[in-house]
Amino acid sequence: MKLKFNFIRDQLKDVEFRMNKELIHIIFKAVKKDGRSLFQKFLDSKYFKAIALAVTSYIAIRITVNINKRVKLAGKRKRKRAKLSYDINNLEKQLNFLLDQQSGLKDRLEEIRLLPPTELINEMKTGTIQPTEALIAYQLAAIETHKNYNVLTDILDAAEKYAQELTSMPINERKESGGKLFGLPISLSEHFTIKEYDSTLGLADLLENPSESNCSLVELLIKEGAVPFVKTNVSQLLMSIVSDNPIYGSTENPMRKNFVCGAESCLVSSNASPIGIVTGFGCHSNVSAHFSGLYGLKFSSSRCPMKGLSSYGRGQIFSPLSACIVGRDFNTILNSSQAIIGSASHLNDYSCPPIQFKHEVVTSEEKLTIGYYTYDGLSVADPATERAILQVKKLLEDRGHKLVSFNPYRIDEAAIDLELLAISGDGGSRLRKLLSGESVSMYNMSAYFAAFMPQFIKKAVYQFFYCLGRKYESRVMKVLQGCEDIESYICRSEEVKIFREKFQSYFQSKNLDCCICPTFASPALPRKYIRDMSYVNSFSALYSVLDWPAGVVPVTKVNEKDIAELSDNPPSPTFHIASKKRLRKALKETNELPICIQCVAPKYEDEVVLRLMKEIDAGLKLGAYTNEQRIDS
Repeated sequence: MKLKFNFIRDQLKDVEFRMNKELIHIIFKAVKKDGRSLFQKFLDSKYFKAIALAVTSYIAIRITVNINKRVKLAGKRKRKRAKLSYDINNLEKQLNFLLDQQSGLKDRLEEIRLLPPTELINEMKTGTIQPTEALIAYQLAAIETHKNYNVLTDILDAAEKYAQELTSMPINERKESGGKLFGLPISLSEHFTIKEYDSTLGLADLLENPSESNCSLVELLIKEGAVPFVKTNVSQLLMSIVSDNPIYGSTENPMRKNFVCGAESCLVSSNASPIGIVTGFGCHSNVSAHFSGLYGLKFSSSRCPMKGLSSYGRGQIFSPLSACIVGRDFNTILNSSQAIIGSASHLNDYSCPPIQFKHEVVTSEEKLTIGYYTYDGLSVADPATERAILQVKKLLEDRGHKLVSFNPYRIDEAAIDLELLAISGDGGSRLRKLLSGESVSMYNMSAYFAAFMPQFIKKAVYQFFYCLGRKYESRVMKVLQGCEDIESYICRSEEVKIFREKFQSYFQSKNLDCCICPTFASPALPRKYIRDMSYVNSFSALYSVLDWPAGVVPVTKVNEKDIAELSDNPPSPTFHIASKKRLRKALKETNELPICIQCVAPKYEDEVVLRLMKEIDAGLKLGAYTNEQRIDS
């Protein structure tokens, strides 16, 4: 019975197949015969004309709206640049009038700027120097630096009010209630929100939209007696190492023209600001300090109040944004850290845990177990950077610490997948929205094209690179496709947590307290090689994804011997041949540029980083205010 049923079923399927085949053949003949005439009738019909008119009108409207928006934004940029120029010229006239009125004031202001910030604070607390004098000294220097290197975006009028209030404070109250940063002028990156000023991230659409209040970090700094006096240039959307955007233009490197530099580091290294506060993706702020030969410290994100900060990266967990302080000597970094993470940060930002500054960790004499490396599995340090790491290793060993070779855990996953997901987790949707109608910085063009590139093209490019064996590029293109849906995004978010837990366990299994490594695989490079620098940023990107505190200490400078040692070996195994040649050529132009090393410790162990920085600084016996030289051999 069963066999008979199967036979009947097979016969019916065969009949159905033959009928479908004949039907398809009849339809095909009809279409072939009458297709052209039917298509011509459709073209001549009123329906086609209506559809064509609607599509043409839609395209025309979109083009008109886009042109109008671009014209409007161009007007905003022009007005902002004119206002900045007027404010700077107006302040310069006022300050020059003061100099003309008071003989000897110029020399006194120069002496004030030569004082280390910690000494300057003590002098202001004792009344030997007044906060208004310190403000004038640094305002003059900032204006001069801006003329040469284009660093400023805003002159903060409220600075004079704060300085006057602090000057009028009785001497006997200054030590107790004046704050750790009493009277000290500080500069901040443009995206820190300050009442009555724009925070644009380099986007003209956000101009003429002043903030209604200060962000929590600015409030904390003012409470500690600091005097915010200028805001400085940033990269567009904080996505590049170079301070460049269509509103304010590009900041020059004070050490070498047409080399990469951040505006805040430029101002501090020119001694036009005692302390700079900055943030950025992938430890860009630390890299900027490295390029300028400065000391720096990027806090764990939860140790520093970030409430109210204007940033493209807010909301994502792949690479948390955190503040970084830059200065010209270690004591400045230590004192500023005590003011920022030693205060009741949790009262300014509920996301900060109530962890007080651990003085006993910084002052401890206990010997540390320190990891070190110059190759992380993705990037290889250049000869000068490798020399700096090995010399600091010997220095620390001579001071009694234990140094252990360390190989980072799955750096490719952190530096490529998770770091890039911070800006491409949504497939570029938010980036497209923000950059719509905007002029785009040349250093953000790759991100811009990736955001507007259709998904099928990204997949095709990924396959193309994969077939060529270009593992780095293919992996990047795969990550730039973003997460397909909410479930995928949640899974990737969970991967971040798992990665951090595994890296922490791996680090602890080596019984390490902290680690030293390159900040960047090379010194500052010419801007024309900026696209090659993404290959060698993994040293900082790792600790940005981990959200670990990272400090920067200047150690040495590139010398002729380092350049002579440049071999045909690529600085990164991921490099293709063109990038190898370009980077070798770039490194040959870096003689006498500074080299810094990076000090890192697990999350919330910011004081351990400071302890390690203190040990290195004491071993080198360096400082921007001494006549001693850095290690040069």
